Amino acid sequence: MRKRRYTDRGVRKMLTRYAQAAGITRSMSPHKWRHFLFTWLKKEGIEDALIQPYSGHATRQSLEI
Repeated sequence: MRKRRYTDRGVRKMLTRYAQAAGITRSMSPHKWRHFLFTWLKKEGIEDALIQPYSGHATRQSLEI
């Protein structure tokens, strides 16, 4: 368990490392990764009700945009 919060720079470095390890050459911001994750979960058939609390959206309807 971490005792300190993740910094923006630290998150970007982690994502860059993981992307390189996965062979992803395109640069992506944390926000794009987040959008990609929730889009993928939705395509995999995960219900909006389960995605919504983690997405930061106030309502399930806002996931439709």
